[in-house]
Amino acid sequence: MHIRTLPVLAAATILGTLCRPANADTLELALVIDGSSSIAPADWTLQIGAYQSIFQDAFYTNFIAPSPWDDIVVGAFVFSGGTITITSGGVPIGTETFAVASHLAWTHIDSDEDAFAFGAGFAGLPQPGGQTNTSAALSVAMNGGEVGCINPAICNVSPKSTRPGLLDNGFTGDKLVIDISTDGVPTLPNGAGTPNAADRALAIAAANAARASGITINAIGVGNLDATFLAALVGTDPAAEPAGFFLTAGNFNEFEAALREKVGRETMVPVTPALPLALTAFGAVFAWCRRRRAEHTSCADTSAGHYPASACASSGLMVLAHGATRSS
Repeated sequence: MHIRTLPVLAAATILGTLCRPANADTLELALVIDGSSSIAPADWTLQIGAYQSIFQDAFYTNFIAPSPWDDIVVGAFVFSGGTITITSGGVPIGTETFAVASHLAWTHIDSDEDAFAFGAGFAGLPQPGGQTNTSAALSVAMNGGEVGCINPAICNVSPKSTRPGLLDNGFTGDKLVIDISTDGVPTLPNGAGTPNAADRALAIAAANAARASGITINAIGVGNLDATFLAALVGTDPAAEPAGFFLTAGNFNEFEAALREKVGRETMVPVTPALPLALTAFGAVFAWCRRRRAEHTSCADTSAGHYPASACASSGLMVLAHGATRSS
């Protein structure tokens, strides 16, 4: 066999995997985005622009179509934290606290058009400022909870409402992921803006609670962020299950590249240097395979003659557990 035929054969193996019937495997992804005051306004624009760009740049074609997933459900939570003094006629009349400032509603994406519409929600999203309440953000992303404040004009956040998290959003995915991006360590609710061990412990406890519910935690740390904290947050040191991963970006100019790499890993898009030309040549076949998979039911129907049993055999590339379905 001539060595240059290997990429073509590898591409054919991947295509064979994609053309096998699927069982509507769904990935659920909660994007948890740091909006605290430690992020400069220009950097906030770069961060939010990166999320908008990735979803509006053929997201389904780039990340979901070539992956093991049939579709994705995604929502976003902007977090920071703080206490706002409410005044009337210049006289303080009360205070209000918030942790999660705003939320982009859970959206089912199975086309580039769906992804583009979701990405539009990031355009002009206000930065709340304030401190960093990581534990509260993780808890709301998992279980749902209060978002915003009563007077959004004062808080620079969304009007107060209760929004669902991964566990109560009306979908039942095959894999649940919380994806947090941050430039700092927790400073609330105990530190009043100062990093401290108690708030770090609360954030790690919230991540452990998510893992106990089967949720994977992944992260992007921007700048000189403590890698020890990130490793504990995603469950790699000390080791925990399901283990996640973290990436770092030196600054927010590098953030979009790191985000694209992270989403590629989360969706498990195969990236092999030897394959780009072969995969490009088969691009049209990828789309055809996706349509064919949608036309059939599942490998469980081999007895009815829909598929030969041999077509349902694993290629050895990846075996997914089937059975969960999506509801809305």
